[in-house]
Amino acid sequence: QTAGIYFPEAELELLDLAKETDFGDWEGMTFQQISEGAPDLVGKWQEDPNFCFPGGESIMDFTQRIEALKKLLCDNTASDVYLVAHAGVIRFLLCLFLGININKSLIFKVDPGSMTVLDVFDNGLGVLAGLNIKGDYKWPE
Repeated sequence: QTAGIYFPEAELELLDLAKETDFGDWEGMTFQQISEGAPDLVGKWQEDPNFCFPGGESIMDFTQRIEALKKLLCDNTASDVYLVAHAGVIRFLLCLFLGININKSLIFKVDPGSMTVLDVFDNGLGVLAGLNIKGDYKWPE
């Protein structure tokens, strides 16, 4: 839906690799609700790569999926690639492209409806060129 707003004329491709983490039983819950219901699990996902959201996806599986997405993006031969995704996907991609451990992904505050710009080099690393861009933006031609 969001991609259709930003790119109304474009032919869109849906990528399963770019889906947000499956939070399972925690889907739609606030941090406070999770903290109250499972205080022993809060924060574990950042510490334990084998952590699995109750009834959902493991951090390991999510990380592998986002690594595959990064490879797909790097293999694309277009000069500009646009990806519309949820904040968790964007945070993990930023970590992978910037060479930061994924357990530090929450250092990036990604606002809803904002744009992140990343310049990617041939070696698969990148430079963060913009974060939380909103309002009028002139897309590259």
